[in-house]
Amino acid sequence: MGQSATALQILGTAASSKGVFAGYNRGTFLQAEPAKIIFATSVMAAMLLVGFGVFWICISYFAIAEALIKRKLHLGLIWWSTIFPVGTMATAFISLSHELDSSVFKGLAATLLVWLVMIYAFNTCFTIPMTLTGKLLGVPRKNDHGLTEPAARPAFQNHLALSQCAVAAGKEMV
Repeated sequence: MGQSATALQILGTAASSKGVFAGYNRGTFLQAEPAKIIFATSVMAAMLLVGFGVFWICISYFAIAEALIKRKLHLGLIWWSTIFPVGTMATAFISLSHELDSSVFKGLAATLLVWLVMIYAFNTCFTIPMTLTGKLLGVPRKNDHGLTEPAARPAFQNHLALSQCAVAAGKEMV
């Protein structure tokens, strides 16, 4: 949703500020007046998409928090999936802050960018040690006696626990 919001804002900016539509000056659509309407519509649609995206990010973090509280979600590769939505929403807020010259959107963009860096640092801090020890992919390990122990459940299977918690959270909301 963040990418769509940013794309709509770029479309509105290209239509209105670059004067491309006015240069064509043909038909009903490719003129200077519709370009202003396209810009306003694009910004409004982008704001709707950003609002919907924030709503879904809140729901996903609620599901993650619930899974962590119930101890059904452990560290694994699933945590890297939290970076993309936050990054695209930060991009959309940056674009909105430039288009509307809004200090509120600038503050929200800065907050999301700080959150993005924190998520990235957290993911890096657990991925490197888990990769080196073999826990991340469920690699069998040898114990002190030289015997091979069965591998624990690979960390990448934790998405099942998260999806079960998300379904349970959805049922509780209804």
